[in-house]
Amino acid sequence: MGIPADAEGWSTRLVRGIADEVKRRRTELGWSAQKLSGECAALGFDFPRSTLADLESGRRKQISVPELIALAAALHVPPLLLVYPVGRQGETEALPGITRPAFRTAEWFSGAAFLPGPDDAGVVTKITSDVEWPGQALVLYREHDRAFNAEQEALDGARTGPNVTAWHQLAIGFRSERERLQGRARELGIRPPDAPEVWLVPDEDEKPETSRDDG
Repeated sequence: MGIPADAEGWSTRLVRGIADEVKRRRTELGWSAQKLSGECAALGFDFPRSTLADLESGRRKQISVPELIALAAALHVPPLLLVYPVGRQGETEALPGITRPAFRTAEWFSGAAFLPGPDDAGVVTKITSDVEWPGQALVLYREHDRAFNAEQEALDGARTGPNVTAWHQLAIGFRSERERLQGRARELGIRPPDAPEVWLVPDEDEKPETSRDDG
């Protein structure tokens, strides 16, 4: 069975958009096609200059996932932005004939949101780790990162500023949130987020002690 014409056209347009972003970013860096090819080779991935030229000119109408990742790494840009250039493109063709805001589509692609429907493309949908869906692990890990960063800020406040007790209570709260998220991951059969080593400052006059979560 052949590929439907609309799907084939969408595939071509998608690759064309990626190629345009590769060329734009390469030009922004002041690199020649040979330079970019060399940067890919330095990463251990062979992407000949002639192949790159064919991609940028539109003669090559396919790009593999490994090629996308290697090009993005060489160009120092997230792979996602080569596919959905948020900030330079208002809307994107998320699926054949289905146009959605580029940022909303990128959020879906990255596991941060559902793919918006035709009537809610402008709606910001908050997905938490308590929502059961296939992208739950990504959301859970992101929440854990936010809690960890907030905990670190609170600990810094306890070390350097007034109201040590208040800062310390905040840190304890964020630590508890991280532990809750780790427990939630175990309940779901997801590998829990790593528990980094942090300094706890229980009191301004007490020496900080090192504490590590069980993870």
